Amino acid sequence: GGDGRRQVAAVLRVRVVREVGQEGMTALTPDMKVVCICRRGQVRSVAARHVLHCRGFRKVLACGWESNDPEAVMMLCEWADAVLVVGRASEWVDVPDARYRDKVRRLDIGTDVWGRYDHPNLLATLTPLIEGLL
Repeated sequence: GGDGRRQVAAVLRVRVVREVGQEGMTALTPDMKVVCICRRGQVRSVAARHVLHCRGFRKVLACGWESNDPEAVMMLCEWADAVLVVGRASEWVDVPDARYRDKVRRLDIGTDVWGRYDHPNLLATLTPLIEGLL
């Protein structure tokens, strides 16, 4: 039921979302498989996917850690070379997981105040952050 799904979502956040020093991490390249994750998978992660797609990335998927099935999100994280977690830092749980140490990049852009993935202010906020990962 709903309680079980919330518990699984909490475990997923613990596994996928963690504090990582981004300095020294491998730069993202267009041949990489990338998963962009936000809370619901509708605006911030889709905007990140859009920014990457405009820069030649073709293996990029967006999802939400609460709106998508946790097993599916974990499968995508296993598949990906890089996992971009986009959102508000306070949404994230800081528990390290060695399986994702070299995959996770966190983009703290706050909560969704834009309402759509192609909002000019959202893209202006995300673009320099993503370009810093390339």
